[in-house]
Amino acid sequence: MSDSDDIKAVVRLNADGSMTRVERVSSSQSSDDDWQKDPMTLLLMAYREMLNKPDCSPLLDPLMDVIRQKERMMVQRNKPMEGY
Repeated sequence: MSDSDDIKAVVRLNADGSMTRVERVSSSQSSDDDWQKDPMTLLLMAYREMLNKPDCSPLLDPLMDVIRQKERMMVQRNKPMEGY
């Protein structure tokens, strides 16, 4: 296998049907473990796990508060000028 076999081109389909290369990603970087790097995914997975454990029920509301704060941070990052 050559080095070029390990690289994937990420392309965007334009309205006219042409494609534009957006970035190049090594296949070793784009693995099935990418979900482990996403804080929101991990928070929601923790919440889901805790739902079925009665001894964790007092922690559900505080964890949901953290999830909502993270959601607000993500929205603010995507719309930084909103509210001005």
